Amino acid sequence: MDWAAGYFELPFVDQGRDRRGVDCWGLVRLVYQEQLDIELPDFLFSAYDRSLRPEIAAAYDAEHRRWRPTLRPAPFDVAVFRVHHTPFHYAVMLDANHMLHIEVGCNVAKERIDSPRWNRRLVGVYRHQRLSSPL
Repeated sequence: MDWAAGYFELPFVDQGRDRRGVDCWGLVRLVYQEQLDIELPDFLFSAYDRSLRPEIAAAYDAEHRRWRPTLRPAPFDVAVFRVHHTPFHYAVMLDANHMLHIEVGCNVAKERIDSPRWNRRLVGVYRHQRLSSPL
């Protein structure tokens, strides 16, 4: 997981999308762009601009179809966790047991996906269609 070392110094920045700072989705987007050359959409302003909602919904549906659930997490899969009962936190898998993620007020960190804190909040782990087959 040598590729992950370059992300640990990144700080949390609300709505951050680059190396100056990231939020959890910003981290996923940055890793996918830099490591896999996969450009993921940014739905950052979808909640704020009502005029764009039909276009955002269509883009979201198209992107959603590019991901498949997997029971065997592998590097670069994306884990989704509930926050206040809503799927809201994202992490990039480093291997079957560890994830790269960021939280408010922290830098990017490595943590076990099966820790008591995260295991009970896990919604699922998903693989992008451009990576190998799911399951």
